[in-house]
Amino acid sequence: MSADSSLVSPAPGSVTQGVVGGGRLAVFFWSVTIPTVVLIGTMFLIRPVDPDLLFVAAAWLSVVAVADLVPVPVWSSIVLTMSLPILLAAGMVLPPHVAAIVALLGSVDPREFRREIGLARALFNRSQVALSTLAAALTFQLFQADPLDWPKVALIACLALVGDLTTNVLLVSAPAHMTSGIGLLEVVRRMIGTEPRHRLAGYLCCGLLAPVLALLFVEIGIWGLIAGLAPIFMAREVFAQNHRFREASTRVVTRSRALAHALTRISEERRQERLFLAGDLHDEVLQPLYKVHLMGQVLRRDLESGRLLDLDDDLPGLLAATESAQEAIRAMVRDLRTSRLGVAGLVGTLRLLLREFEEDTGIQVEVEAEEVSGSGLSELVAYQAAREALANVRKHSGASWIEVSVSRQDGWIRVAVVDDGRGFEPELVDGDEHLGLLTLRERVESLGGVLQIVSSVGKGTAITALVPARSGFEE
Repeated sequence: MSADSSLVSPAPGSVTQGVVGGGRLAVFFWSVTIPTVVLIGTMFLIRPVDPDLLFVAAAWLSVVAVADLVPVPVWSSIVLTMSLPILLAAGMVLPPHVAAIVALLGSVDPREFRREIGLARALFNRSQVALSTLAAALTFQLFQADPLDWPKVALIACLALVGDLTTNVLLVSAPAHMTSGIGLLEVVRRMIGTEPRHRLAGYLCCGLLAPVLALLFVEIGIWGLIAGLAPIFMAREVFAQNHRFREASTRVVTRSRALAHALTRISEERRQERLFLAGDLHDEVLQPLYKVHLMGQVLRRDLESGRLLDLDDDLPGLLAATESAQEAIRAMVRDLRTSRLGVAGLVGTLRLLLREFEEDTGIQVEVEAEEVSGSGLSELVAYQAAREALANVRKHSGASWIEVSVSRQDGWIRVAVVDDGRGFEPELVDGDEHLGLLTLRERVESLGGVLQIVSSVGKGTAITALVPARSGFEE
């Protein structure tokens, strides 16, 4: 979290600009930033700082900035910065308000340079780091921590670490909660990770590094502090590797669930295909065959009654019925060979699905569909995209209106489903809750297509699938 070095560094909690609750977030950010700046400024007025100490503080500030240039992602927009032990050490050897200003000015977030976060959030991140550092520094001052007094200083460092982390987690989890809509406890759980013991052990090690850095500074000066960056960067690599491992594990679990879900959906699709086929057989084949049967009975009665002359009138009807049945069967076979969606094709089958959806849910459906042609697999995946989007609307959105469009764009089949429901944050999507969308993304991307999900809480959802009209997996 790039806001403080608490959860893994003095800037463990920070968040990128969100689209949801923007007004509330801005108020929260400024309600933390302004009092923090006023507090630190007041402390400087009460306790002026010697110019020589300002030079030392500038050196600490530079080291903090270097450490913060390599943050580690945690969850969503929260990142961990690696300046935690440095700021704790600063709180040990510098006056609390000086350590706080070092944190405020030195906590550099690379996203600020890339303009990925706004001014309000950037100042909030720096302010909450400063408050966390101030809490740790006051702890060191209260217990009169001396870098040379071991093991007492290690115990005090643990207490300071608790104060730093607590302040950081509280300040970072609030905007993350407002941005994601997830409960505060769940936000904290995701910040800590699936293995809190390992994460907390890592924080503890970083915290215990602070007295060592302070001792190096006292004994060697600024060069000792610079040398202390080496273990910090090593710790950063450990955290980064751990994050990549967790991401890989999550992807494996998600794909396993998606595979199981896909197998279930395939079974449902086969059932639907059988229903479509049964309907086509009934409407297109059985009726002509029934007419063949009737004409055959007529001819039989003609023969039994000796009305041979009537055969000239009845036989053409039998031949016509036979040809009609043959043509119906040929058409079905041709459609089954060219379309995996049955004789109605993509648009026709989709209209049947939308009619059923509207009757079942009462949600108003607007359709804008043009006839498109593509390979059987491409049309099937495009249909699945629309169906999965509709399933998402049915289960989660609470929408009163949806718009479905199908079009052909330069060799692509484009299917879009837009609703006016409650929406969600795609980057925070729960794999268990929206497993169908994750499965769908795998299907679309397996054909070289693109699935785009645009949504935010309270602003509805737009799901768009671009599928190559001609799949490379079939002729």
